[in-house]
Amino acid sequence: MRLKLFYSLLCTFFISNSIAETSKESQRERTFTVDYEASTFRKDGEKFRYVSGSIHYFRSPADKWDSLLRKMRLGGLNAITT
Repeated sequence: MRLKLFYSLLCTFFISNSIAETSKESQRERTFTVDYEASTFRKDGEKFRYVSGSIHYFRSPADKWDSLLRKMRLGGLNAITT
């Protein structure tokens, strides 16, 4: 049960974030490429860097997951592993 709740919170978090970004830039086409010459990712033509963190959902109470995910996002993370 906790695992299903965690995944639903995680999906809701990323979907709501992507909807907000999409609605802001609905006029512009989104791109994501690999620039091999500069050894970097490019998102919408600008350099992009994955900043990942990890969460152990089984070590934290389910009612804290939303808060933890928000804090991770505010801390600059754009990818989360479980």
